[in-house]
Amino acid sequence: MSEELAKKFHEAYERLAPEHSYETRKASAVPWDDVPANNKALMIAVCSEVAGEQQAEIERLDERENTYKLKAEIERLNSRLKVLQESLHPTKDGYISHRIKDEITAALFDE
Repeated sequence: MSEELAKKFHEAYERLAPEHSYETRKASAVPWDDVPANNKALMIAVCSEVAGEQQAEIERLDERENTYKLKAEIERLNSRLKVLQESLHPTKDGYISHRIKDEITAALFDE
């Protein structure tokens, strides 16, 4: 993946340089297959590092988003549970009826 990214970067860099009033070195202004090995290795290493950093950032954002989603779901369930608890009246023997247990289960787990 890093080599493909480096190749695309090189090709785009060489193609766009004139549009930005920049002239690249003659030794590097060649097709990817003709780029000197040390230059090619450097570009691959840079792309690998940058891609790795970007992937780590994406993973951090995904983790943060999942945390927010979980917190929101917990708040939603707590609100539903509170409403159900406020409507409960224990039976004479202190047990909650099966109907109420079913309502709680359905509310909590969307069954």
